[in-house]
Amino acid sequence: MSTTSSKCILVVDDEDAIRDVIAETLELEGYRVEKAADGNAALAMVKATQPDAIVLDLMMPGMDGWTFLKVCRRDDLCSCTPIMVMSAYRKLGEATRDLHVQACLEKPFDLDVFLRAIERLLRAAPVARPRFGF
Repeated sequence: MSTTSSKCILVVDDEDAIRDVIAETLELEGYRVEKAADGNAALAMVKATQPDAIVLDLMMPGMDGWTFLKVCRRDDLCSCTPIMVMSAYRKLGEATRDLHVQACLEKPFDLDVFLRAIERLLRAAPVARPRFGF
């Protein structure tokens, strides 16, 4: 059994094509993938699935990625979840400095670079995270 098969990654992006390509790429690598189109849907998915990592776009309608990060980091359920931000926004490091993200990737990006970043993100994840619910 692949070590990735037990890992669940939540992909949050308002653009269907980007979200689907990322999800398909992760699934081909053996990850379980959940998808959300905005921050509100992502918060619901975090509660329902307790993902091992989150891949998050910043610029989305409704609840954007910045707001999602602020809300998520205050919630015990995802305060320790490793998050990779991806965006066309060119000052990602500056924009996310105080929001406790573990990785940033500027769009467009190479899928091999993305997969290596995901592997590093999951390796750096806390060994034991609080899990709530059943």
